[in-house]
Amino acid sequence: MTKPKHDRSRSIVKGQSYVREVMPPGETIKNMVESRDVDLIDLAYELKLSQNDLNDLLIGELLLTTKMAQALERIFGVEVSFWLDCETEFRRMQNGE
Repeated sequence: MTKPKHDRSRSIVKGQSYVREVMPPGETIKNMVESRDVDLIDLAYELKLSQNDLNDLLIGELLLTTKMAQALERIFGVEVSFWLDCETEFRRMQNGE
């Protein structure tokens, strides 16, 4: 399985240029799953996703919806707005905006 490429955006802060990697929300979800020892089957159930769809979400192939963000807030205690902002930013960068 090949790892998806994440987009990089160029930003300038006070005359300095840096490259920022924009990752799908799934990367954050994977980190939280690992650090909190959450079972992926349980996570798929809570998100009302098949295991294949959960995998697609984790690699950025499936859009994160408001309902999924609400479930993630219940599971991890991270606000819905955070998840939706991550999704929006990732899709913008994918589209070259």
